[in-house]
Amino acid sequence: MRVKSVIKYQSHDYIKAARGYYLTFIGITVFFGLILRGRGTYTIGGYEFLTCIFLFVVGLSSFKEFFLMMLQNSISRKTMFIRKLITILFMGLILAVSDRIIILIGKLLSNISENIEILGFYDRVFKSRMSLLNPVVSNLEAIFITIFTYIAVTLVGYFVGIIYYKMNKTLKLFVSIGVPATLFVLLPLFDSMFFGGNLSKFILKAIQFIFNGKNPYNLLLVCVGVIAVCIVLCWLLIRRAVGKDK
Repeated sequence: MRVKSVIKYQSHDYIKAARGYYLTFIGITVFFGLILRGRGTYTIGGYEFLTCIFLFVVGLSSFKEFFLMMLQNSISRKTMFIRKLITILFMGLILAVSDRIIILIGKLLSNISENIEILGFYDRVFKSRMSLLNPVVSNLEAIFITIFTYIAVTLVGYFVGIIYYKMNKTLKLFVSIGVPATLFVLLPLFDSMFFGGNLSKFILKAIQFIFNGKNPYNLLLVCVGVIAVCIVLCWLLIRRAVGKDK
């Protein structure tokens, strides 16, 4: 299988999933816009967050089938991983541009009709900064930051997918239950008992640093770090991964 074919195969699956995602979103938006005509407003605040969820799920589910198929076609792990990164970069770019267009159309619809309101996550968090920039510059900056955000989210999902692939069923069940329980139950309890809530305060400050309303490049810096770490960890796992049916 040629390198171009590898990229084309991966891109086809991503584009097919993205097409379903956008058609579903448009259908729901139009439906509620018609239902609520004259009786309320259908509002989506932070639209890019929906795409982040979609990309995480895509990344999570995109390893096993592709990995096994590439092994069957004698494609080296290095080649398949590099092509996967290229595909993720390509999809991050396409979806970031597509989402920005949808948000701009949503703003236009909001001016025409009071029944539909689509707000971008970037626009809400960095509203004060966007008000200081030329509209063209602010939208280009939004696309630039969003590209890296989407790549980071997809790679995190891909990394988790690889980890799950290497686990047996018992360990998968343990991790699926244990991680949420640790994050939302044990960690707050541990923080309250031993750190007097300082750990929660540190996490809150970290979030405030990342989503500083005046400086989106804090978010960019974090995304670049996440991308770098995920690339290294994913490669370390892939180079030792073996084919298995279950």
